[in-house]
Amino acid sequence: MIMKHSKGFTLLELIMTIVLVGIIATFTGFFIFNGIDGYLRAQEVTNGSLDAQRALDRISLELRDITDIIPTPNATSLTYQSEVLTGTRTLKYDANTDTIFIRVEPDDYVLLENVSSFSLNYDTYNLDADPGAVDEVRYIEVDFNLDYNETTGVINDINFNLPFNVTNAGFFDLEDLKLGLQIGFEYAHINLTGTGENISQTVKIFDKISSFATIKKGKTLYGNYTGIYSDFAPFLGSLPDIADIDLTRVPIFNFYANFTISLTYSLGLHSITLGINNITLGEYP
Repeated sequence: MIMKHSKGFTLLELIMTIVLVGIIATFTGFFIFNGIDGYLRAQEVTNGSLDAQRALDRISLELRDITDIIPTPNATSLTYQSEVLTGTRTLKYDANTDTIFIRVEPDDYVLLENVSSFSLNYDTYNLDADPGAVDEVRYIEVDFNLDYNETTGVINDINFNLPFNVTNAGFFDLEDLKLGLQIGFEYAHINLTGTGENISQTVKIFDKISSFATIKKGKTLYGNYTGIYSDFAPFLGSLPDIADIDLTRVPIFNFYANFTISLTYSLGLHSITLGINNITLGEYP
């Protein structure tokens, strides 16, 4: 009898190993190297917003104290002179490279890249009320759009499906079979108030226990352990802000998992729970 129990434990450990390897392979292949792009896309959008704001601030500085516009501006170019800035200067957009430049003769300086569209408008008005020509510029309007592809790596597409089978070769039913999986990641949290050293933090992004039907003596259970977006959703609110993550560290994220399998056997006389913690799933990038 003792030998049978020993053999049962060995079988269970083998089953858990097979299931665990399958979960690791599925999760690593789908989420770490695909779904995480949806999360990190926030960095791209945030950086794009900051770049756009810096460009707007610079354009405002360039055009604030204009004294002359030479010659007549068009929709993508404006040449001018300023009271506070030296030389003849040009604000221009190159549609071939999707780039806004500031030209200070004879050199071009990149102001903003990845610009999908650009327009420049101005209006004149007799601001000084003289009897001459209406030649004072009342306003200059600059509009542009940045080109960022936000259609890939959508985080609400996360799902995985792990098929497995367990055969009951014992004398009694296997009951209350449960598989549990926790997934999280470790990152370096930027420390702005302490010693300057970033702090290692862990965040849980998945935690689910699935129950399966009783496995009768001599029968095999063909099951599926699944994870879908709604299983991840409760944890998305606890994700750190992208500004708090040290994106210079390589890797940025270290993914880990905790895995448990539990069941009862021999008419409920024996309860078995096995678990493995801090399993390395992978890293990004």
